Amino acid sequence: QKKKTAAIKSKVKVAMAASTAPKTVVKKTGGPNIYKRYVPYIIRACLNPFTLIAMTRSYFVSLCDINYPKMDQSQTLRSALEEKARKQPTASGPAKPTRKMKPGQAKTISDLPQLSA
Repeated sequence: QKKKTAAIKSKVKVAMAASTAPKTVVKKTGGPNIYKRYVPYIIRACLNPFTLIAMTRSYFVSLCDINYPKMDQSQTLRSALEEKARKQPTASGPAKPTRKMKPGQAKTISDLPQLSA
């Protein structure tokens, strides 16, 4: 009995010593991440010929045209949020019909639009 426990204890000690041996940590050497991390975006954009041509063309067009770029209403954030709000049903059920205000009628708190958090 004592021989068995002694053999088991020695096996456990060997296993513990092997598991706690210091492991060598391999550090990854920087590859393309260094390029993206340390080179500013504008420099990387100028190195791309397509982006450089598009930026140069847009710059000279903006010098000549005072209203450049023309804003597309479908792409603006406000119109996208308003459209999304129209499509989504309210969580409280059907939407309340809007009340018509008489000229000169004072607004109350319930007449004001409800803001979402």
